[in-house]
Amino acid sequence: MIHRGHTHVCALCFVISTCSGCANSLPKYSWSGADRAIETMSHRDRSMETFSATCQLMLGSDDGDVELSGVLVARPPSHLRLRATKLMQTVFDMTLIPEGLFVFSQTRDGNGPSTRESLTRDGLIEAISFLPGFSRKTDWRIDGSADEHHFSRSRRLRDGETTIICLVEKSTLTTTRCDYLNNAGIAQQSITFDDYRLFGEVVWPMHIVGVGRGGSFEIFFHDVEINPDLPDRAFIPSRRAVKQP
Repeated sequence: MIHRGHTHVCALCFVISTCSGCANSLPKYSWSGADRAIETMSHRDRSMETFSATCQLMLGSDDGDVELSGVLVARPPSHLRLRATKLMQTVFDMTLIPEGLFVFSQTRDGNGPSTRESLTRDGLIEAISFLPGFSRKTDWRIDGSADEHHFSRSRRLRDGETTIICLVEKSTLTTTRCDYLNNAGIAQQSITFDDYRLFGEVVWPMHIVGVGRGGSFEIFFHDVEINPDLPDRAFIPSRRAVKQP
């Protein structure tokens, strides 16, 4: 059973199931306070209207490790689709659209689709709020400088039981780490980001690693395109997908 307090943490595993250095080519910023930094980051987010990439996914759990190939397309903040395959067979297909969240996930034995009762549309949107384009300035509280090189920002999720705290590098305004904490302040999942690349005005992490109570994931992005033309059919859910609560 997955307890409600872990819903958003587990949603991350489903997304990826969707090191803090930055590329030297990234623009450097003169630190003039967290409010100005958030405004700059928000402007960068707004400049990304669509996104597409291929990726490699490495998932770890008590049942073993698995490697998948994936394709991710997005039209933030309301549209996202992740399709993952193994041996050229679709094993996971998730579509987020305003009408809801639709998920197909093959069972581990390959005999049929499994269900994801704990994964909801609102939970997914909150779980991926750290990604460029999906973060909104008003969602975050500025916590001040964490150290000489980073400041921290946080937001309380609507479940009332989870807080995200993210470290942001001051010189490049890139998120290097996010921790998902319960009410006791204990980290349920930690995610790190590195190998940032610049695409126009948008910076994107080419490598993401997550470790938590539900397992681990590692994702490598390739063939990243910012603001490509994406047809509406890219966000039509699979006929095998089930609408989540």
